[in-house]
Amino acid sequence: MARTEIAGIEAILSAVRFVSPTFGFKWLAEEVRDNLPKELDFGLEAENAERCRQIMAAADLGDAVVVPQTYSDLSSTRVLTMDFEEGHSLASTAAVMKAEGVRCLSIVRRFSEAYAEMAFVAGFLHCDPHPGNVLWRRKASAPGGFQLVLLDHGLYREVPEDL
Repeated sequence: MARTEIAGIEAILSAVRFVSPTFGFKWLAEEVRDNLPKELDFGLEAENAERCRQIMAAADLGDAVVVPQTYSDLSSTRVLTMDFEEGHSLASTAAVMKAEGVRCLSIVRRFSEAYAEMAFVAGFLHCDPHPGNVLWRRKASAPGGFQLVLLDHGLYREVPEDL
């Protein structure tokens, strides 16, 4: 399946380059070619999720940042079985957060702390942190009274130590 999508993207970009030779998006086809197979490998996603969970636990963020548990005995490279985790999108309005008793600034700080831990300490960075993949939820027993939930662990990057 991924080969068809990659070939389609490459064909479209080639046609655009033919019409407009200065079009500089060849990198896009290369990114898709390199990363789409990773995004579609659910075995890799389960491994990445477990590593992320371990990073959060080692940073004493395990109760503050949730990574859904995956079940390898019920999963494969094409099927991923994991816990369903409730939460609100990071695109929620300040009014929604306030109504839940959570301060926007607290959510931003927690998000920053989790990503700083991944990037600067562990060197293993979640590459798809859009509002559909990072949720927040009120949980009285969690630090600050809320948790973040990190979803979609298909694509990570190793951050070189000398960067």
